[in-house]
Amino acid sequence: MPQPVYKNDSAVLYYHPVEKIVHHEILHRPTTKEFKELLMEGYEVLRRNRAVKWLSDDRQHTVLAEEDEKWAQAVWFPLVQKAGWLFWAVVNPAKAVGQLQMKHNADFMRIGGVTVNIVSTPEEAMEWLKKVDRPGKKAG
Repeated sequence: MPQPVYKNDSAVLYYHPVEKIVHHEILHRPTTKEFKELLMEGYEVLRRNRAVKWLSDDRQHTVLAEEDEKWAQAVWFPLVQKAGWLFWAVVNPAKAVGQLQMKHNADFMRIGGVTVNIVSTPEEAMEWLKKVDRPGKKAG
């Protein structure tokens, strides 16, 4: 059973203790402050629990501001990478513009060593994360 660990006006962060999965759900486009708080809270949960899997339910997300994307790549990603993040399941944004940015972000994470799977539903994302156990392994 997932445990809600953080919430702001634009997102909810959960932790699935049995599967050791950090999981966020975007409710609507976050402000810069909300976005950074969400990712930093998720980083802390990942680090504290020695988790290596993250589920991003971004169906309601559109696009990040350019400065937020740069911050995520330059500041946040090195932290989660050092903490051991290996697997990222992304539920694709509903809007095409969000999908384009997500593809770019996924490519960046892949280059950094994270195995990424972009799917259509949270259920698909969870199933994949439950099955995958090492970089490069194709689950399902």
